[in-house]
Amino acid sequence: MEQPRARIHQRAHFPTGRADRPEVISARAAIVGMRDAGMPLKAIARARGITIKTVRRWIRRWDGEGKVANRPRNGRPRILSEADDRRNVEALMETPHTSAVDLTQKLQLACNPETTRRHINEAGIKCSFPAQKEKLTKANRDMRLAFARRYTQDIYDQEFWNTVIWTDENSFSTTAARQHVCWRLPNRRYERRNIQEVQRSGLCSLSFHG
Repeated sequence: MEQPRARIHQRAHFPTGRADRPEVISARAAIVGMRDAGMPLKAIARARGITIKTVRRWIRRWDGEGKVANRPRNGRPRILSEADDRRNVEALMETPHTSAVDLTQKLQLACNPETTRRHINEAGIKCSFPAQKEKLTKANRDMRLAFARRYTQDIYDQEFWNTVIWTDENSFSTTAARQHVCWRLPNRRYERRNIQEVQRSGLCSLSFHG
């Protein structure tokens, strides 16, 4: 199966403080307008009650970028590198029933398990409970497959199936397995490596049929 690529997202912080209020942006635009009207820079500084350095700064910003809003700033640097993200994905493809805590310790990542979990989610891999199925030997699987294929033959037509009564049964018994988590891509719940095989202990069993 093709390994999923870890998608690295560049985080950016968009300022939302006082410097980005509409009235502040309008004041900066007024500086540019006064310059365009032919007003000297020193006169603009006196009229606005600011330094001439500030006047030059916003005029240069307007001339160079055509805007006077604050630039978006990069957020905190990522703790995990792209190589760490690839190691995360490769490890989970081999052992999907691993918790974020165990994975962080196993790979000796210098971060909180929550950070590991977030990076895994960015790669498109989600944590869920695995499907539980009876642990079957190869002989069991071969017998079940042969049984299913037998009833796909043409001799079993609609008339035959109309005479069949469908029933179901379920057994409840103690098990030797506890619930695990499973990291997997969407729509791959029943891939064999994403299934938790359950082995019944046989100590207590109740069956219902109907």
